[in-house]
Amino acid sequence: MEGQNRIKGVKLNAPPFKGRSDPDAYLDWEMKIQHVFSYNDYIEEQKVKFAAVEFSDYTLVWWNKNQRKMMREEGREIDTLTEMRRVMRKRYVPTSYNRTMRQKLQRLSQGSLTMEEYYKEMKMALARANIEDDTKAVRDGFTKKLFLSLYPLEKCVMTISK
Repeated sequence: MEGQNRIKGVKLNAPPFKGRSDPDAYLDWEMKIQHVFSYNDYIEEQKVKFAAVEFSDYTLVWWNKNQRKMMREEGREIDTLTEMRRVMRKRYVPTSYNRTMRQKLQRLSQGSLTMEEYYKEMKMALARANIEDDTKAVRDGFTKKLFLSLYPLEKCVMTISK
């Protein structure tokens, strides 16, 4: 079983994370580290240490301080990736972020974007807002916005009224 997910001859490194005050940067890092773990078999404790080895700048200081605090208060360090993600999300992703991304998704319009760019922008906003994009409501909303960007409402009203 061990090594079953490994790609022979490929060594993947943990992506670096500096801890900028940018929720998107953190969420990108989280997705990247998850991809690394999907190709390598590590036990949970190894995953935490492997991910933390590439922390630098503020994140390194914050993580070490947080681990010392956990050891002092609970007699243990964070040792699962799930718990690591929970505390890092609490630190790097504001509670308002999900609401902000949902609002961005509602305001999203094609504008001068190509169809492909608009679709990619919508998919990114869905992922950031933690919304499954296979729901009927999402498809309907995308189709409606796309239709309205191709055929502005005033043109539709004029056509119907003639």
